[in-house]
Amino acid sequence: AQVLYAGLNYPGTLGYVGAISLRDGSVHPIRNIRGPRIYSVTSMAFDPKGRTLFYTADNAGLRDLMRLDPSTGRERMLFKDLRAGDLAFNRADASLWGIRTFNGICTLIRIAAPYTEWKQVYSWPYGEVVYDLDVSPDGTQLVLAHGEINGQQTLRVIPVSALLRGDATATLLFTLGTAIPSNFTFSPDGRHLYGSSYYTGVSNIFRFDLATKEMQALTNSETGFFQPTLMPDGSLLVFRYTGDGFV
Repeated sequence: AQVLYAGLNYPGTLGYVGAISLRDGSVHPIRNIRGPRIYSVTSMAFDPKGRTLFYTADNAGLRDLMRLDPSTGRERMLFKDLRAGDLAFNRADASLWGIRTFNGICTLIRIAAPYTEWKQVYSWPYGEVVYDLDVSPDGTQLVLAHGEINGQQTLRVIPVSALLRGDATATLLFTLGTAIPSNFTFSPDGRHLYGSSYYTGVSNIFRFDLATKEMQALTNSETGFFQPTLMPDGSLLVFRYTGDGFV
């Protein structure tokens, strides 16, 4: 089905996981989210083979990890008080990855199927912030955004095999100064990264070529585009800021 799964949090309604039709724009509520965030609502990952959604609840507290069947609305809690977000699904081995925050320390965790226990992969030093994970389609690389205590922001690509050995050295490093890289994800062929940044002063969509290490601005909107999703036909589905909210 041509739908976009998203967390929605409209004024006057409870936050919920919903399916947005790409044909007519209609929204089908699936399940209420306990404790949604104001703007990003929830952290979510999707298993396309198992047709399963993972999302976080109690987002203003200690964050629970939930598993949801979008076709039936049935859900169950996998972990209570996991304290993890920035979820990413690895299609190669069906593992779930996330960032766990505790006492100011960001820790990369991995949860293997059937999702009964989580394991620490790597913890960054105090003062370093890690966010917006994604795993390459072949499961060999992980991209993340990294912020340092001096405000420096970088987009990093790290081999998964190295991370599992405790080595977080990036093989590719894109520096954006103090402009935050947001929601960068791999293209289906694994050759590019698509995401948004305020590098030009407003939020616009950028593409990084992993082979040439070149950055290209794809949009130049005055109000801003963010959170791009590459569609099967090569087009981009993005969110846009408007006076009436996000579109």
